[in-house]
Amino acid sequence: MILVDLLIILSTGVVFFLIANHLEIARQHAMVGGTKHACSRSRYRVESQLDGLLSRYNKGLLSEKQYCEQSDALIDQLADLLQEEAS
Repeated sequence: MILVDLLIILSTGVVFFLIANHLEIARQHAMVGGTKHACSRSRYRVESQLDGLLSRYNKGLLSEKQYCEQSDALIDQLADLLQEEAS
């Protein structure tokens, strides 16, 4: 009887420990993860815009000057986003 009680107490303690550990990890991801996902979305958006810009240039829809001006601005944005991700 005492053995069963001890096993129940032990299993209850393990369950509570696992729940607390899971909540702690979720809390840490919530603090850091939101910013990281927003940066990733912005990064992919800029990369997509660069791809579209290159496609329009290759099709002859943009002059070389327009392509250089627009791509420089997007590359600067991408560099800023990558610097934020690194820090």
